[in-house]
Amino acid sequence: MDNRFEDLKKAIFMMGHSDYIEEFLGYEINTADYSKDELDNLMDEAYQQMSDEKLNEFYVKYCV
Repeated sequence: MDNRFEDLKKAIFMMGHSDYIEEFLGYEINTADYSKDELDNLMDEAYQQMSDEKLNEFYVKYCV
């Protein structure tokens, strides 16, 4: 797994707001309905389908 993704995931979780998770996933969810592990898995699935360019956009936005 890309180190940028791991850093990005940590940054998004540390911000603690569902809007950031939803933006990364590309759809709305009620984060209160999911455990951290479930959210982590959803983010992994989104990452696996994401282009390197899109991942880099998120990385620059949240980690730089």
